[in-house]
Amino acid sequence: MNTTRVFDETLAIYNARKRIIGNKGGTRSSKTYSELQIIKLIAEFSKKQRIITTVSHSLPHLEGGAIRDFEDILNREGIIPETVRTKHPYIYRINKSIVEFVGFDRPGKALGAQRDILFINEGNKMPFSICHHLIQRTSECIFVDWNPSEEFWIQTEAINKRKDYTEIHSTFFDNIQNLTQGQLDDFREARKKANEEDRAGKRGYWWNWWQVYGLGLEGQLEGVIFNNWQEYDNLPQDVELYKLWVIDWGGNDPTTLLEVNVDGENNRIYIKEHIYQPQILNSKLIKYIQQVNPENNFVICDSSRKDKKFELEMAGIPTIGASKGEGSVIDGIERMQEFLIFVHKDSKNAIREFKNYKWVYDDISNKYLNEPEDKNNHVIDPVRYGIRFYRKSIRPN
Repeated sequence: MNTTRVFDETLAIYNARKRIIGNKGGTRSSKTYSELQIIKLIAEFSKKQRIITTVSHSLPHLEGGAIRDFEDILNREGIIPETVRTKHPYIYRINKSIVEFVGFDRPGKALGAQRDILFINEGNKMPFSICHHLIQRTSECIFVDWNPSEEFWIQTEAINKRKDYTEIHSTFFDNIQNLTQGQLDDFREARKKANEEDRAGKRGYWWNWWQVYGLGLEGQLEGVIFNNWQEYDNLPQDVELYKLWVIDWGGNDPTTLLEVNVDGENNRIYIKEHIYQPQILNSKLIKYIQQVNPENNFVICDSSRKDKKFELEMAGIPTIGASKGEGSVIDGIERMQEFLIFVHKDSKNAIREFKNYKWVYDDISNKYLNEPEDKNNHVIDPVRYGIRFYRKSIRPN
């Protein structure tokens, strides 16, 4: 069996009896192939009957990827797939064990089934609500692989913080002996174009592709609205800053309070998250504002919640209602895009939103619309209120 470093490390972690094994990396790094090689060996040498399930977001995706790879592994090991396979569904009987492939293009499919081992192929494309059910119904080990094109439930649900979780990072360099010259030339060309974009200060498609699929690192989500931001540690001391306090009211969604410092001379804004909490009492919010805003500067907030706005005013906190109406969302986004945006390194929710705030994608035209998705905006919206106020009232342009 021809194996790679990814195979060796994944097998060692499996033998160490880790519950969840994550394989994060670029394209052609042998992630999926190595995991399927291990699944074949587990089935072949198991002394008891094991049920091993490989899942992904759709059956066609499995047919064009994991199933094809698994049958290639069988052929290379002298096993004719047709002799061990039931075509529909894709079930393979190897020794005492059953290896099955299930696509979740139909909701609710096979959620109730129990299994010994689970492999979630391209886990970033599978919703956590489904994966959580699958994991709960798996008695032994869970393999997950993905290209890091975006944050998903491994990070957002803190799976990667569990003591029984181990992660392997890989790139095409780990599988270079199995790549053709044409494939290597494609990687070199992608790296060249990514470097050109980086030098020009215009990180776009190629920079993002190289980050995710070449280097196996987190990139920018396709269709993301803000590319003009980065993290910061401390506010600059040598420039004049105009401070804004902004609020977005929530309920089941989080209420957010943010400090926005505007460097108008250099077109920079600095965002720090203070509160990001659903169902927070207004009295608690008021007390916090009074503590962090001793100068009693005004707070810009959504004027549609007149009751909450009134309670702030009754507590002696001056407020300004956000300017809203038709076209205000796009106008606010465009005004924010005029700035270089800095997000405080400890503002984890704000960082997540800036990474994931996207344009609406139209499946019919296969294009992104000039309309943002109505999510990942609990930080974006109040910053938008503040920047529109600043541009219209403090420093009109």
